[in-house]
Amino acid sequence: MWMIGKSERLHCPKQFQDRLTKEGGLNRYGQPNFKVVWGQTETMRIAGRDGYRETLTGFGEACWILMRWVPAETYGPPDIFYFENYDKSSGLQFMGEYPWKGRYQTLFPMRTMEEVNGKNRKDRLSAGQHSHRFHSANHHGVSQGN
Repeated sequence: MWMIGKSERLHCPKQFQDRLTKEGGLNRYGQPNFKVVWGQTETMRIAGRDGYRETLTGFGEACWILMRWVPAETYGPPDIFYFENYDKSSGLQFMGEYPWKGRYQTLFPMRTMEEVNGKNRKDRLSAGQHSHRFHSANHHGVSQGN
């Protein structure tokens, strides 16, 4: 594991992602319908105060995140997308460019929360500890976006 500032940069083990891809399939572009990413690694381009910037998709949380690919049509036609996401004061698009090839969205973070001695405590779990959630989501109507 290596650190940039206070963020850990981790990548899903290849054998786990391969199994997830085998179960969840590929989208129309040959990419996995589902992927597991580290909350302090995966980024997305959005508007910021000083122009566009890369921001962490997992809000910088130190945990594994199951993401699902959704097709561009999910965001509506490009003209509506740009109209709804336009910031007049900056001239930028809040959500960045239209996702012409779709985009990955967070399905759920792989962590637990519990109260210990009156305080909330978060524990991150290994990807394997939550693999049953993927199977449940995949077999109970979560679209694969094909």
